[in-house]
Amino acid sequence: MPARTFRRLTGRDEDARNLQALLSVAQIRIASGDTTTTTVFRDGTNVDHELTPHQIVNLFLQSSAFVSDVYAAAWALKALEPIPSDFSDDSHWPPYA
Repeated sequence: MPARTFRRLTGRDEDARNLQALLSVAQIRIASGDTTTTTVFRDGTNVDHELTPHQIVNLFLQSSAFVSDVYAAAWALKALEPIPSDFSDDSHWPPYA
């Protein structure tokens, strides 16, 4: 699965929990030698994707990396004196795609 295949992940709490649950199942499958069973994942644009366990792990890692980038950008903004008035401008935040 290429990086950033999905058009949008919503970031809602319930979606984060869903990704964590999918990760747990994927890890169990991988540990038991099952790398081919697919799971349907619906992205934030309502497109379904059939993902293998390794693809689910990759999706989780990509989403976690993006969240880390958002936190880092927020911390950098909070460290500025003064915080820019245009703090919500996209130029201050990591690109999604």
